[in-house]
Amino acid sequence: MDTMLDHIDHFVHTVGWRYVAIGTDWPMGGPVWALEKLEAWTTANGFGPEHGIVPTQNLVGFDDYRDFPNITRGLVARGHSDEQIRGILGENFLRVFAAVCD
Repeated sequence: MDTMLDHIDHFVHTVGWRYVAIGTDWPMGGPVWALEKLEAWTTANGFGPEHGIVPTQNLVGFDDYRDFPNITRGLVARGHSDEQIRGILGENFLRVFAAVCD
């Protein structure tokens, strides 16, 4: 979880919190055969062990979407404001989606 929060913080400091959001399209909980195909795809596209992408393994502390509060807790612990956290957890996506679809 700390690595994911480090990743979020990096982008917040690089581009600003209004441009950071969490993609929820990772196929956690998917069937093993599908995750293994995803693993083969990442390897075929140049990702190696040094990149730390293991599709068959969930992020420790985020086993499924019921663990989303762990991200919130982590952002709070790192000093993000309520407004920033709401943005990162979904309001930023909604803002961009509304602008694109308008």
